[in-house]
Amino acid sequence: MVIKPLNCQCLPNLIHLKNIDLFRQFPHLGSRYFSSKLNLSPALSERQPHHPSLVFTICDILSNKSLPWQKSSQLKALSPKIKPHHVAKIIDNYKISSESVLQFFYWVSKRQFYKHDVNCYVAMLNRLLFDKSFAPADHVRILMIKACRNEEEMKWVLGFLNEISKQGFPYSLYSFNTLLIQLGKFDMVEAAQNVYHEILSSEIVPSLLTFNTMINIF
Repeated sequence: MVIKPLNCQCLPNLIHLKNIDLFRQFPHLGSRYFSSKLNLSPALSERQPHHPSLVFTICDILSNKSLPWQKSSQLKALSPKIKPHHVAKIIDNYKISSESVLQFFYWVSKRQFYKHDVNCYVAMLNRLLFDKSFAPADHVRILMIKACRNEEEMKWVLGFLNEISKQGFPYSLYSFNTLLIQLGKFDMVEAAQNVYHEILSSEIVPSLLTFNTMINIF
C-alpha cells in the first residue's frame, strides 16, 4: 500500500510520508518498525528547528534508574519546550524501557499547550508492536483515532491502521466502535459502511453501541 502525503496546509505539524510501502520490511509482528523512515519536507524542516540536546537530555532523564523521571524537576522545567517531533524521536530511543516511554507518552499528552500529532502515535504503536504489547497498543490505537482532527487525517489514519490490522494486529471491538464514531463525526458514510461490514465478517460480535452508531450515521 502506498500512503499519499497529507496536505501540508491542512496539517502544518505533520511529517509527510511519500511513496512508502508501510510493511515492505515487516512480514510479521515483532519487526522493529511499521513504517519506513519518516522524512521532513523542506518546508517543514524550516518550521521545525532541531533541538538534539533537548531530546538527548530528556532521554537521559527517562533512562536514569537512580531517580524516577516523574520526580525530575529538570523534566518539568523542560516540558514547555517539548514538541511532537521531539516526542517521536524520544519514543524511538531503545535505550529507554518501553514502560518508561509509554508512561512518558501519556504524561506529556497531559501537559498544557501540548498535543500529540499523528507521528507520535505511529512511533508509539511501532514500539509497542515490536514488543508485542498488544493491550497498550490497542489503547494507543484508540487514542490515535480520537485525535484525528479532520477527514483528510482520518483517511490517512484509517489506511495506516488497516495495514497493521492485515499484518496481524486486528481491531478490537472497542477500537472498531471508536473508529465508527469518529467516521460518523466526519460524515464518512462509505468508510463507516466498510468498517461495519468488516466487523460482521470478523469473529467480533457487534455491541449495542455498534448498532446505535451505525443508525446515527445514517
